[in-house]
Amino acid sequence: MASYQQMFYCRNCKKNVSLDEKGLCRFCHSSQIKKSWSVRFRIIDTNGEIHKRLTGFNTKKEAEKAYIEFQSNYVPFQPQKTYSLSFKEIFNNYLQTYKFENTESTIYDKKHIFDMYIIPYFKNKDITDISKVDLQNWQNFIWNIKSERTNKKLSWKYLTKIRGHFYNFLEYCRNLYDIPNQLENIKIPKNIDIKKEIIFWELKDFNNFINNLEPNNIIWKTLWFTFMFTGCRFNEIRALTDDDIFNNKISIKYSLSSKKTSNPNSRTATKNHRTFIKQIPDKLQQQIELYKSWKKQNKIPGTFLFGGDTPLPEKTIRNHLIKDIQFANKNLSKDDQLKTITPHGFRHSYVSLLIHLGISTKIIAELIGDREEQVIKTYGHLYSGVKDAAIAMLNDKINQIL
Repeated sequence: MASYQQMFYCRNCKKNVSLDEKGLCRFCHSSQIKKSWSVRFRIIDTNGEIHKRLTGFNTKKEAEKAYIEFQSNYVPFQPQKTYSLSFKEIFNNYLQTYKFENTESTIYDKKHIFDMYIIPYFKNKDITDISKVDLQNWQNFIWNIKSERTNKKLSWKYLTKIRGHFYNFLEYCRNLYDIPNQLENIKIPKNIDIKKEIIFWELKDFNNFINNLEPNNIIWKTLWFTFMFTGCRFNEIRALTDDDIFNNKISIKYSLSSKKTSNPNSRTATKNHRTFIKQIPDKLQQQIELYKSWKKQNKIPGTFLFGGDTPLPEKTIRNHLIKDIQFANKNLSKDDQLKTITPHGFRHSYVSLLIHLGISTKIIAELIGDREEQVIKTYGHLYSGVKDAAIAMLNDKINQIL
């Protein structure tokens, strides 16, 4: 965009000056003033994007004419490429660079997303040839993809995850190759997904469940107790050893990857790379002590608390939970029927119980190894009852004094 400006040249001072209220040179008060127009705009030359000024025109119209003439004859500088790498080649370099900073499962996840949704679209295109239009078309494309498994469009949350991985890659290209990240100038589509209901159990639901399991179910009973009263993530519990629970405390140091990595049973860093020790209820400690004694009697190794030399398989746990819920429901009345939850549903149940007890979001975040803002974002709607109770208590107090 061009900017036009009237200029005043003082023949006495021999330089561009500003005028006082009488139209005289503000410095020497001379009336020997020559008036002219200039036009200022941006161009790209060997030094990158710079300001260009054309001066010495008697009228603004002459300045406008000169600007149009300059633009019609000007050929923008095109920097000569000093390298030529395909999109896929740069991505391979990107993975090599970041594999030392991320877990194997994170690298697996990143590679899977690129192989599925990004590399096939750009294939062997030179990274410097990818335009803003290309990126907009790519975003439109993935936002219309349907899952082969469900035949439904991908969730907005997963789509933004794909976009986030791509954005980070383009930032890498910007930092290393000075290639502009055009994705930052493309708007993310609005989230129109219907928010899923968080399914959780209240304490009475868990009591009905645990008291109606099949007999001789010590492994699964202990596992469900651990899920319910630690609030740990699924693979953090799978990664526990016998030594990680002691003196009414649980030590969360590792997680297991659910991805198809080269060694799926190896322990990796927890989500958010947090390590913490927290107190557990007496009932859970008692149940675990019974379970450990049972393991010792049956000579089951303590490498993994749940499993022995190897952890209990992920699919086995999920299937057994469904089976146990169905078994319990056969013995429960219609009014007490249990909702089917996933192992992660126990984490929701743990948090909802803490909210019901009036525990602050900061403490809850520390207890589950998450960020406070994530707790508020996920469970904020469950706090309405706690807020109402707080206002009622405040109201009672005011009425007592005033």
